[in-house]
This record gives sequence, C-alpha cells and structure tokens, in this order.
Amino acid sequence: MTTIRLASRRDRYGVAAMMQRSWIDAYPPMVPARHMRRDKARGIERWLAERMKWPGYRALTIGAPRSPLGVCAFFPVRPGLFEIDLMFVAPGARSAGVGSALLSQAIATIEERHAACRLWVGTRNTRAKRWYVRHGFVHTGLKAHLRWNGFMWQVDEMHRRVVSPRVSGGDRPVMPEPACPAPGEGRERGSDPRP
Repeated sequence: MTTIRLASRRDRYGVAAMMQRSWIDAYPPMVPARHMRRDKARGIERWLAERMKWPGYRALTIGAPRSPLGVCAFFPVRPGLFEIDLMFVAPGARSAGVGSALLSQAIATIEERHAACRLWVGTRNTRAKRWYVRHGFVHTGLKAHLRWNGFMWQVDEMHRRVVSPRVSGGDRPVMPEPACPAPGEGRERGSDPRP
C-alpha cells in the first residue's frame, strides 16, 4: 500500500473529486438524488481549503495528488478531544484496507496527544457505523442535524476512548466529557458534505 501522508494544497482537488465520487457511490439509498449531484468537486475543494486553515486541522491521504485512494481528516475540538471530520475511500479502493490504515494513523496521532476522538456518522449509514465499532468507537446516543445542500441530514455521535494515559489509582481508560453541541462546535455547517 502507498504511504500515508499529510495532504497539502496540491492534493485538494484530487481529494475533493474522490470525495464526490465516493459520496455518489455510497449514499444514494440515504440521500435523495437531487441533493447528490449539486455539489461539484470545485465546491468541495473550496470547502476543504477553508477547513485546512483551521488550527490543528490535519488531513491524511494515500495515493497520488490527482488520484487519491482515501482521506481521513481530524481537528482538535478542545483539550483532550479531537473530531474525525472526514473519512472517505475511493469506490475502487474499498475493502482493501485503505480506510483502516488511514483511520488507524489518525487515531495513533490523536492518542499521542493523550486525547479521545469522536465522529458524526449518518444515522441511516449502518455499514459505516459497524465499521467504526470494529475500530473501537461506541455510540453515545447523541444525535444532531446538519443541513447540506438543502438536505437535512441526521447524524449520530460516536466516541473512541483514550487507551492511555491511565487514570490514577486504576487502569480504566479515560473517557472524554459528555458530548457537546452539534458537530463542528459552532463552526459554519451550511455547506458541510460530511455524512
């Protein structure tokens, strides 16, 4: 498998185009068709460019800049908690370990900072939920709504516990504070293509 690396400016369009293909391939049963085609790769590229300016925002990718196999991005929400913001794999690279490799690298980077992580996944996206559970995430029970491209998207929060450091006087993993407000902690969500 190709090396995982931090995405740069030159990766943005390729990542955006791959995200668009992945979105169209994976979500038709959950999102009306009229909402699927409105978002063009250039719009996603601009959205991603803004995200990459956020303090601490990191996007990991595998593959060539114009033809990436996947992307996993994350950012710090507050001390001790990061959010997985994007997790997309090119349709032709699914079930090849690309997503697992990217997510594992993101989790390792987050845990090096002794932080937990959370993500938001489409309520009806049972395949993704099962995949995240296999990677150590648990459902928190918190739900939120995102507006994307004129479509109201219901999402569920999932958390992954910190595996270290240990709590003084015991050996149970540290769990972050209960979930806070909706995804993105008050950031603009109007054009969020993330499930």
